[in-house]
Amino acid sequence: MEFDEHQLKAIRTRIQRETCVIAGAGAGKTSVMVERAFFVTQHGYAPEQMRAVTFTKKAAEELKARMVRRDPALEAMQVSTIHSWCRSIMKDSGYPVEVIREFEVKKCIEDEAKRLLFKVGWKSIMSWDAKLRVKFATWEERQTHLIETFQQESVASPQRMVDCLIQILKHYERFKRENGWIDYTDMLVVVDREILQGDPAGYDAFRRDYVMVDEQQDTNAVSYSIIRRLVRDRGLFIVGDPDQSIFGFNGSDPNGSVFRFKEFYPAGRLLKLEINYRSKRPIVQLSEKAIAKNYFEENASYRKAMQWTRENRRGLKVAYNHYLDEDEEAKEI
Repeated sequence: MEFDEHQLKAIRTRIQRETCVIAGAGAGKTSVMVERAFFVTQHGYAPEQMRAVTFTKKAAEELKARMVRRDPALEAMQVSTIHSWCRSIMKDSGYPVEVIREFEVKKCIEDEAKRLLFKVGWKSIMSWDAKLRVKFATWEERQTHLIETFQQESVASPQRMVDCLIQILKHYERFKRENGWIDYTDMLVVVDREILQGDPAGYDAFRRDYVMVDEQQDTNAVSYSIIRRLVRDRGLFIVGDPDQSIFGFNGSDPNGSVFRFKEFYPAGRLLKLEINYRSKRPIVQLSEKAIAKNYFEENASYRKAMQWTRENRRGLKVAYNHYLDEDEEAKEI
């Protein structure tokens, strides 16, 4: 595969220097990650001391398959989600890792909600719980945050709603402890706030010489904290695009991950992939207009300006359609 000059710069940039690549849609970021992994192994790094982290199990499997096609030696490189990595760390540390099943979560939440006569969706509650636990360590901090949020949203009786939510979530936490269960957020919290504390020499067995992170915009603050601790000797390569962040409902936040790269690594390198090889010119232009207001003065350095290729300079005009609901939209598409 041929790479453009910006892709090559990302592939060949100095290995022992933290690097963040802002890669727009259709910019070939997966191909760059694969070639970067190969490049790193060609400069003396053992694949078994390297790790790639991506957002979903399916994406991890696809990335691993492409790496092995590039070089069979990359079979020894571990590619997984952050939760899978944390689960293995917990196992090796002797922590119980019996993950609670979804129907048990639903039953626990619904039973307590009914007891409190508080009609609220259990998935909504679990979303709140995940977001609160990755940002706030104590119940008091969570309660303060919830009250402020409900007040901003002009919710009637915010204190009563918060009290109910806190009771439900405390019941859920007690329910897990009594059954010896953890959930996926617990994995992150335990690894970050218990296992990876103190002198790095104490957890060096879990660290890797080189760590690559895909879809960085969809990680949360705790995941980013874990990744930073698990990297040895500045061997960190991050790929992400704040404009493609879609998992805010699950606690992800580009403001706490991508946009803080230079804060955490002042000497790190910030690169950009700004050529969309996938889409026609009208789509790229419209997309740029839609995301133009995503940036403020403090994060303007992360702003990218996507371009199209010569082959894609012509295309049909983008059509706008309005639908009554998601069912009609799905049927029409």
